[in-house]
Amino acid sequence: MRRRALFLVNRKARKGSDLLGKALRSLESFGFDLLEVPQRPRESPSAAMLRFGRRGASMAIVGGGDGTLNGAVDALAHLKLRVGILPLGTANDFARTLQIPQDLEGACRVIAQGHTKRFDLGSVNGKFFLNEASMGISSTIAGGLTRSAKKRWGVFAAAGMAVSAVRKARAFTVDVRCDRTTLTVRAYQVTIGNGVFLGGVPNFDASVRDGLLDMYVFETKRPGDVARMLPYAAAGRHDANPFVLTGKGKRFTLKTSRRLKIFTDGEPAGTTPATIAVAPKALRVFIPKG
Repeated sequence: MRRRALFLVNRKARKGSDLLGKALRSLESFGFDLLEVPQRPRESPSAAMLRFGRRGASMAIVGGGDGTLNGAVDALAHLKLRVGILPLGTANDFARTLQIPQDLEGACRVIAQGHTKRFDLGSVNGKFFLNEASMGISSTIAGGLTRSAKKRWGVFAAAGMAVSAVRKARAFTVDVRCDRTTLTVRAYQVTIGNGVFLGGVPNFDASVRDGLLDMYVFETKRPGDVARMLPYAAAGRHDANPFVLTGKGKRFTLKTSRRLKIFTDGEPAGTTPATIAVAPKALRVFIPKG
């Protein structure tokens, strides 16, 4: 018996156009009847999926990177679809957090096996995200990355932008209210994370099933501190980083001394002030057994 699935793919993802045909053949060989969701010009993946509807499908297969998943996650959660992920992007942080194989055949096999679990999402002012919401240096990096640079250089494109962003970084004051705790700090970067991998960097103290978000505030006293904190960040050693304040909570309210752009999973998501909250077990995803 063939299984009907909505199929949404970012043909402009780093590996999307090259591997699309292979993905279709592999999924069809596993017995899937794929209904590709058509996108109009400038239409978000979520808007396209809500317009298209379920069409009798109980699952959706999304091919692309974290940005594609971010664009589709509101509709996926609203339609209560089981989600299969084909990691075709640059970092594929959410797929790595869920230990989904990075090779296409392996990812298709995981979906065919049919094993799912529910995972937490985060939200910024009501809009869902998967991995993280951030402002400061990372927003400068995300805003400066072009599609052509990501396709050509992969993760090294972000590293190149990071050097430029650090040089231009401006500190800001942020008031953070986390559940019942309030703090005010001078910072260059604030990240509220959900996943284990953020920008390719792991934090193995994080979990997408604990009903909590993880806060990282890159506090600084001098401009040179920005460069000194990078080795800790690159190694995922936030616990040992003397320039980072960490914490966990269900709800964060942030106000900054100047309006800052917020990016979620590398995509624009409004500006501060903002309320960032966890949505426990909001998304059901196909993952490897065991």
